[in-house]
Amino acid sequence: MIHITRCCKARLIPSQYFRSRWLFLWLLALVQSLAAQAQVAFGQLTYTNSENGMIVLGFVGAVGPQLVIPESINGIPVREIGEGAFAHTTITKAIVPDTVSGIGKKAFYNCTSLTEISLGSGVARLGDQAFEGCSLLRTILLPAGVKSIGLRALAAPGLEEVIVAQGSESYVTVDGVLFDHDRSTLIQYPRFRSGASYDIPEGVVVIGEAAFKWSWNLAQVTFPPSVTTIGPEAFSSCRILESLILGEGLVSIGNNAFEWNRALRQVNLGQNIRTIGSLAFVGCTALEEIYLPYQLAEIGFGAFASCSSLRQFLVDGQNPGYTAPDGVLCDKSVTALIQYPLGRVESEYQVPDSVVSIENSAFAYFYIVRPSGSRASRRCL
Repeated sequence: MIHITRCCKARLIPSQYFRSRWLFLWLLALVQSLAAQAQVAFGQLTYTNSENGMIVLGFVGAVGPQLVIPESINGIPVREIGEGAFAHTTITKAIVPDTVSGIGKKAFYNCTSLTEISLGSGVARLGDQAFEGCSLLRTILLPAGVKSIGLRALAAPGLEEVIVAQGSESYVTVDGVLFDHDRSTLIQYPRFRSGASYDIPEGVVVIGEAAFKWSWNLAQVTFPPSVTTIGPEAFSSCRILESLILGEGLVSIGNNAFEWNRALRQVNLGQNIRTIGSLAFVGCTALEEIYLPYQLAEIGFGAFASCSSLRQFLVDGQNPGYTAPDGVLCDKSVTALIQYPLGRVESEYQVPDSVVSIENSAFAYFYIVRPSGSRASRRCL
């Protein structure tokens, strides 16, 4: 039986209004069209019919431990798993047929019991956060036809390796780490991959957004000279990351790139870094000293905020834009005070007479800092 959800208030139409046969046929066609778009049930699954085929929206009632998506419903191929379709469920295994081409945003988000996912050969797209939070998922095999992987789609806390089927023209994996096909962009480092250190392969140019975020076992990362760009949140919240040896080719560090790495003690930025994004090192509470090279031209808002152990900034004397008198970061003319090192032990500080402006967060310790506009709490030490 097909149930149609009424989306507007209906009025009863007297039978005499149906004198026109054409009006009756038009109303019948309208009802059939609404029925085709309505959410209906097939077994426990709910779905809707689109131009390309069926989209699975979720389920009704309790879902069993093993989820098997059918190839077709009522003779119409199943083409997509909809947004959030099985998020927060207790399924342990999911089988997706070859007819499905797309896995929607958060389709299996936070399925904390999921241990196995079988993706059909037709899958070409993984939406943002598709498998994020699937803490028991250890391995995922991507079909050769996958052409698009959304942000944090594979950010499963227990993931140890990603495997790409042979024949892919879009992606490749090396030692379980996901790259684009020409290996110039590192897309996903499995969060629970074994090994305390990782040497990024030569030839990688870009570290993708959130690529290493929440990598539980990683203590040291070494960068080759080929890396020029570190994306936003690339190494966010790596709880035991202690040391970063950044290559001489590095030019740009994205917003929040190393935020809340509370064990991070040593950072070598290299000599060619030009841009450090907003909140790039916010909350790195073990960082005691940072050297800023001469080519650095831009430091974003709060880049070193909440670094409560930071005792001093060191700036190359040839840097045209920044200086650090008495270890305090200022612009070159010392008219703007940018960041006071929060780890200083002195109880008093005399702001230089030349300073006419003090940057937001210069003396602040942030409990929670987000650039998206959400409320931030802060205090001065």
